[in-house]
Amino acid sequence: MKVFSICGIFVAQLLAQLANAQGCSTIVTRRDIMSLSQQEWNQIAYVLRRMNDDGWFRYFSDIHNYEFGNIHGNDHFFPWHRRYLRDFEEVGQRYDSNFAVPYWDELRDSRNPAGSPVMSDMRIGGNGFGTCVNDGLQHGWTMSFPNPHCLTRL
Repeated sequence: MKVFSICGIFVAQLLAQLANAQGCSTIVTRRDIMSLSQQEWNQIAYVLRRMNDDGWFRYFSDIHNYEFGNIHGNDHFFPWHRRYLRDFEEVGQRYDSNFAVPYWDELRDSRNPAGSPVMSDMRIGGNGFGTCVNDGLQHGWTMSFPNPHCLTRL
């Protein structure tokens, strides 16, 4: 019985050390993109621009495109995308330790997504329907799949 008690204490101490080693001291919170102040948005936009300039958007896009058929339309969808988003966030935290991907409550804008403030020059940029996105954060961004082209929205 003493052996189990000693083992239990050892395991608890080991788990506590692992939690500290994994950097659990900083917790970031994902917030609604429309609740961010202009200064908070500017910091997020700075990180996203740097990630794009350094090739991270292409990297994550390539992974998503490659795995598309394996992760959509099945029970892997949510856990895969949860991990994918966390990996994306961890790269962003290399640029700013407080970086968290904001979420968009698209139900608020479901009747007219293209008219949403999220799709304005003050956030990610216009809808670019039929043409390149020409304002906002994603102005001038290029895509590489399936062929090089400017970013457009469907």
